[in-house]
Formats: sequence, structure tokens, C-alpha cells
Amino acid sequence: MLNHYIRLFVVTTVLILLQAVLLNHLRLFHYFLPIIYLYGFLKMPYQAQRSTLILSAAAVGFVLDLLMDTPGLNMAASTLTIYLRPTIFRAMTTVETIEDSDEALTPSARTIKFFPYLGYLLTLTLIHAMTIMLLEALSVRLFVGVIPYILGTTVFSTALYLLFDALNFWKRDS
Repeated sequence: MLNHYIRLFVVTTVLILLQAVLLNHLRLFHYFLPIIYLYGFLKMPYQAQRSTLILSAAAVGFVLDLLMDTPGLNMAASTLTIYLRPTIFRAMTTVETIEDSDEALTPSARTIKFFPYLGYLLTLTLIHAMTIMLLEALSVRLFVGVIPYILGTTVFSTALYLLFDALNFWKRDS
């Protein structure tokens, strides 16, 4: 499990830098803001220590908030997303898949099949994007105006996660 945490640290550090330096200044069609820094957390094994991941996600969100001058938006969204990750994973897989795994079960299209994996990515990315956008809007009244941003960010970020998987960004045998 230590290898997974080391890999999480390295991948997340690179993704934070990409997010803060490049991607936060890239808004395609004014609706698509790619959020890639969560990728490492989404690829952590199901059996990873939940409290460690939540604290790590909060720290990553805090660092991004400092870099982006946002008042806790990324910290809140990252913490909530990683807190809900095990629940969403269990909802997208079968009990047999989890119980039959001898080693650490890393979410991927290989381990839990493509459509459950896609649902896992879409759901967690949607939760993250919705949390950020609603906290930024600070009103449920403005929710209708924020919907295109949430959907665009969710679709674009999920597509990037799938591209990372296709490029073998995360080690396949995990």
C-alpha cells in the first residue's frame, strides 16, 4: 500500500502544478474547466485508509486554494468527493468484485468493467464540480445558471481521466 501512497504523492504533485499553472486559465467555450488534480485520488485502491485519503485531499485542496486565491472551494470539494468515494465505489460495483479481490482493488475499466468505472468517474467528478460551482455561486437560486458549468466541467474532466487511463498514466497492474 505504501507504493500507492508514494505514487499518489508524485502524480498529485504533478497534477496540482498542471492545474494551477495551465488548466485554471483554460476555459473552453466558457463552460469547460478541466479538473485533473483528483485523478490520483480516484485511482487509489478501494482498501486505502479513508482518513488518510480525506486528510490528503484536504491538504491538496488547501494548496490549490492558496495557489488560486480561492477561499476554501477546492478544499471543501476535494474533501467531500474523497469522503464519498468508497460509497460511490460500492454502489458502482458488485459485492463479489470487492470480496474476490485478493490484492488492493484499484478502480479501473479492467477491474470493475468499463460502464461501472465510467459511472464512478462521472459521479465523483459531478460531485466535485457541483460543490465547487455551488460554493462559488453561494446560492442555490443561481443553480440553473451554473448547470452548464457543472456539466461541462464534469464531462471534460471525465474525458481527461479516461485519456490518462488509455495512456497508462496510472500503472495498470495496480
